Amino acid sequence: MRYRYYMHYAEGSLMSPIQVQLIMNALKNGPVPFFIKPITGFITDKVSAEFLDQELRTHFRFLEDQLASALEEGPFLCDSRLTAADIHMSIPVLAALNLCIIPRKEYPRLDAYAAEIQNSQGYRRAVEKVVNVEGKPFVPI
Repeated sequence: MRYRYYMHYAEGSLMSPIQVQLIMNALKNGPVPFFIKPITGFITDKVSAEFLDQELRTHFRFLEDQLASALEEGPFLCDSRLTAADIHMSIPVLAALNLCIIPRKEYPRLDAYAAEIQNSQGYRRAVEKVVNVEGKPFVPI
C-alpha cells in the first residue's frame, strides 16, 4: 500500500505546490520593468506567505514522519531497497532541497533520504545512462 501511495503522492500532491513555488520564484526574480517589480514582489510574497509556505511545510513534515516510521524496514520509503516509488519521490524531494525551497537543516531525514537515493547503485546506473544519452553531466534539478 505504501508503494502505491507514494507512486501517486509524488505527482498528485507534492509536485503541485513545488511547481507553484518555482513559478512564484520566477515571477519575483524575473526581468520586469523596475516600476512593476514591487507589484510582482508583493504578489509572490503574499501567495507564499498565505498558501505555499504552510502547504510545503505540511508535506515535508509528513514525509519526515513517514521516513521515521519506515526506518525500521530500511532507508527508503517502502522497503530496505530502492523502489520505483522512491525514484518517483526523488524528483520533488531533490527539487525542493536543491532549489532551496525547503531548508535541509529543518528536514534532516529528507536530506539523508535524498543522499541515500543518490548513492544507490540503481540511481547511479540511471545517471550514467542519462549522461551517455545526453553527452553532458547530469545535474539533479
